[in-house]
Amino acid sequence: MSFPHYEKNADKIKRKVLFVRLSALGDVAAAAHVAMMLKEKYPSFELTWLVDSAYASLPRLMPWVDNVLCWDRKTGNSGFLKLIRQVRSMKFDMLFNMQGTDRMALFTLFSGIPERFGTHRHFQFLYTEDVYWALGALGIPLSPQRGVRSLVRPDGAHSVEPFPLSSDGMPRIALVIGASRSRKRWPAQHWSKLTAALLERNYSLVMLGDGREEELLASAVAADNPSSRLTNLVGKTSIEDCIRVLDDSDAVVSGDTGLLHIGMALGKPVAAFFGAYALWRAYMESLDECLCVPCEEMGCGNWNCAKPCLETITPEEVLAAVERLIS
Repeated sequence: MSFPHYEKNADKIKRKVLFVRLSALGDVAAAAHVAMMLKEKYPSFELTWLVDSAYASLPRLMPWVDNVLCWDRKTGNSGFLKLIRQVRSMKFDMLFNMQGTDRMALFTLFSGIPERFGTHRHFQFLYTEDVYWALGALGIPLSPQRGVRSLVRPDGAHSVEPFPLSSDGMPRIALVIGASRSRKRWPAQHWSKLTAALLERNYSLVMLGDGREEELLASAVAADNPSSRLTNLVGKTSIEDCIRVLDDSDAVVSGDTGLLHIGMALGKPVAAFFGAYALWRAYMESLDECLCVPCEEMGCGNWNCAKPCLETITPEEVLAAVERLIS
């Protein structure tokens, strides 16, 4: 049985569905709209999201997800076997595996789930159908729709004050200044110059991110731009607080990192830049402003390349993109 057979009575079909997207932060956020649209099409599905426990707060912010099943991957093989036993006991009817790793292919093999949608370059035979075929058959795009929310703001107040209090109604911009790799990080001097230009326009700014390198980068930008309109929250917020800050923003400027995808999932206007790594074309086209390096090898994935990369995207270009977002 495959999805097209369900179309006639979609609102009445009951299935226990396991949706798998374990990690990382950005990938979980980027998959949110898939789960949302699946539930919209089949509201009688009981949808359980299997996620790494480190990112469990995200699917819990999706009201269309009925249950969240957490797996702490630090528990190793014993934890993996326990997970398989737990999933087998829950007797799911259908698996949507968005995690195409070897281990999750092994999980699929022993899951006991009869209908399995997933993809793997070597073990595709484990699946009933390719998951991307299934999404296409359902009319569910892999990329989120611009301006459509697939995350809900967490309950509760900020544990930090995100933006300087202002009564002048000027735009609030979130600057996501870091990334997991140095080749994905826009240079500090570019961030400082952009920040100065935005402050001159009386915008309220907040810097977000995590990790030692990003904290050093943010400190350098803050030192260059002492202002009551600039707040440095790098390394100081939980995932939930980051979501609240992004939700309070009028626009987001980001490199290729997890908070970029959370901004997209919140339906925020986003300007993002890409160099050695690029996302699939449909996703990049869904961004409001996509700034790519002028290199014929853009998206090469070569982290040791000696050619100029993100530094070729100028602060002036990003400033113009922000002003287009605001206008």
